[in-house]
Amino acid sequence: MTYERGINKIKDLMDRGVDSPIEVFNGIVLNYPGRKSKYDYYLECDFVNNTHRHQDIYNYLIENINSGYFSYQEAINMLEEVYENGITNPSNNSMLERCKQLVYWVTLQEEINYPQSNGGCGFRLPLSRYFEALYVTFDDNIASLEEIDDRSRNNRRRVPDLYDIPNRPGYYW
Repeated sequence: MTYERGINKIKDLMDRGVDSPIEVFNGIVLNYPGRKSKYDYYLECDFVNNTHRHQDIYNYLIENINSGYFSYQEAINMLEEVYENGITNPSNNSMLERCKQLVYWVTLQEEINYPQSNGGCGFRLPLSRYFEALYVTFDDNIASLEEIDDRSRNNRRRVPDLYDIPNRPGYYW
């Protein structure tokens, strides 16, 4: 499911008055309405305690890499896959698919609340923070994870300047 299809699905569910909660993936539940916009939802996840904090999402990715469920490069590729195709192409790795689903539903909510079509950052900003967190943890220590945490808590302020990262993904801004 691409971002466009995901947005249309959420709008359709809410417009038709389909009762919440809805489990969209094993352990990932959408509750609506949320608080920020007409189509906002609150995401609950039984494997990440606090899904409205981006730090908890990228820390979960880092924990899975450190535990050997998938590699740093597989995580980077997964983020790019989510950016390009949403959750259209499932992963053969169940833990990577679980993370892919989590990243998609969290970033879809960002696209609904802060749409790029209206000048917002949409799904690109959280994907950028996830990429930065993985990059500084496993590739190059151009910053600390604490600095990425600060960038992730950048509520209602300007978008932080980008790091000069070679071969950065298309969504990075």
